[in-house]
Amino acid sequence: MQRRARNGLRTGLAVLFIALVAEGTAAAQTRIRAPYLDILWDYYDGNYQQAIDDVATWPVDGMEDRAFKDLDTAVLTAVGGRVKVLTEGQRLTLVKIWAKLTPIAALLHTEAGWQLLQKKEYKAGKQHLLLARAMVDWPRWRFIHEYLPDENEKRAYKQLRREVYLAIAWLLQTSLEEATLKEHLELARKNLPDDPEIWLASGSAEELYADPTMLKRLTRTDTRVPRDAWELTMRDRFLEKAEEYHRGAIARDPTLAEAHVRLGRVLQQRGKLADARATLEAARRMESPSEMGYLATLFLAAVVEEADREAKKQSNTQSPQLEVYEELVKKWPECQSAHLGLSRAYSARGNAPAALEALKPLWKEQQQRACFDAWWVYQSGQAWRLKALLQALRERVVS
Repeated sequence: MQRRARNGLRTGLAVLFIALVAEGTAAAQTRIRAPYLDILWDYYDGNYQQAIDDVATWPVDGMEDRAFKDLDTAVLTAVGGRVKVLTEGQRLTLVKIWAKLTPIAALLHTEAGWQLLQKKEYKAGKQHLLLARAMVDWPRWRFIHEYLPDENEKRAYKQLRREVYLAIAWLLQTSLEEATLKEHLELARKNLPDDPEIWLASGSAEELYADPTMLKRLTRTDTRVPRDAWELTMRDRFLEKAEEYHRGAIARDPTLAEAHVRLGRVLQQRGKLADARATLEAARRMESPSEMGYLATLFLAAVVEEADREAKKQSNTQSPQLEVYEELVKKWPECQSAHLGLSRAYSARGNAPAALEALKPLWKEQQQRACFDAWWVYQSGQAWRLKALLQALRERVVS
């Protein structure tokens, strides 16, 4: 996006008011000294990193109060009054400004939270994400929509709110902030109960909680039970919830391929191999991104492998798991997990030369292999879609 012309010295977001809503009003002659609005203007102007860097320096304590106070003070200055004594025209201008600035602020704080989490500044990162959520949950949105009864604007707001909620969930999962993530997803299911992606994110989080590494981090609630037994109990509970949420996602959108794929893996982990196989085979037949087809085939091979092992099949003929792994390698020839699975399947049949041969493509350096192995980021939920989501939000919010 090209930088917008500044027309001389920086005058805060009064420039933006002129361009958007206030041309010909008193705001057009108003110079506003408001650092927060200058940051928002930088973001709107396409200077994204500068704006993110500036807002990331804010102290954590009182961040939300500061943001809303600065926003109100500057906006009221722009329209030349206080809420109780505004004219109808001033009030309409005020509402239009709120409707434009708040999405910019929500997206800015989402991106700031993301970058701070990447730097392991978890407390500050979480606070920016919660501030972004507060921006889209702002009670004044009802007031805004009453003054601006535009159905397109309402739909745009609902889409913004949904996508900010999803971005926050994905970011919290990648940073392993399980307590904040759990609270956020509970609120998301309450506020967006019919959204399948929210239910998918909820199921993905429960899968993360069931991971052995995460279970080790938990504080045992019943010291009378041995640690290993307690972890197994908790794992079963998390997987049960994951199944519930993934089924909820599918009920809300039967075409959501990732929910089917994840449900299949959860069913396998719960020992429901026949159901897992049927679910994954159905997922492979769905139209979906390549990553989902890859995972569905990878998980199906694992299900067949486990079923074979449980049945204690002893045969010199090629087993179904080999066929699935070979299909996987043929379709995704440079993905590490596929070759490892194929090698393991040959090794289980006592064919060491074939097992070694299956690993040869992995001798090439990872940087030279044209494969995004979705299994590597599986426990990050849907975060692999985060960059595309935020880019689409930028294009809409600052246009």
